[in-house]
Amino acid sequence: MDYVFSGRPYPIEIISETNEAEIQRMAFAYISEGVIPAKKLLDALHVAVCTVKSINFLVSRNYKHLANINRERRIIAVNLENNYINPLRIITPIDLINYEN
Repeated sequence: MDYVFSGRPYPIEIISETNEAEIQRMAFAYISEGVIPAKKLLDALHVAVCTVKSINFLVSRNYKHLANINRERRIIAVNLENNYINPLRIITPIDLINYEN
């Protein structure tokens, strides 16, 4: 399945099978390292899904807890400590629209 954005088709991957235990482990790693607050477990889970499934971009309007460069760097550090080397970018919708510029 493709999604057309700015006149260009982009493939969409449907995530049907997940490693729930690994996703939960990574979410709690972000929380235990102080990268994401414990009360923001859903944010941690969103990041963990992207990490475990090797998704390159997480688009968020949550500037405080996700879409900022300092948080992104700390998430990448936790990912590297856990042998996840895929570069995850956490960007805003505006960043996504302007990504090719």
